[in-house]
Amino acid sequence: MTHAFFLVESAGRLMLVLRHFHFENPVEGYQPCLFALFEVDTVGHHQELTPQ
Repeated sequence: MTHAFFLVESAGRLMLVLRHFHFENPVEGYQPCLFALFEVDTVGHHQELTPQ
């Protein structure tokens, strides 16, 4: 699996966390992962994700 998605609540906001593995320059079998964080619009009708 190279990606994982998580929905979490933080300070009353719904957040989408994307974890993906960074395969460039692996160090002795260790695969570091990177994260992207988005706020989910739960009020509007636009269904937008806002990068944080």
